[in-house]
Amino acid sequence: MLEEPPSALTPEEIDGIIKADFLAAALRAKNAGFDGVNKHSY
Repeated sequence: MLEEPPSALTPEEIDGIIKADFLAAALRAKNAGFDGVNKHSY
C-alpha cells in the first residue's frame, strides 16, 4: 500500500522528467543509428 496518496506533478517535476528521461531515450536512439524519434502521447 502507498504511504501517501498520488499527487499531480509540479512543473519542476515535469521539466525534470522531460530533460532526464526523454533526452536520454533520444540520445540512446541516436547512438543506435536512428535518425529521428517520434513521441506519441494521449
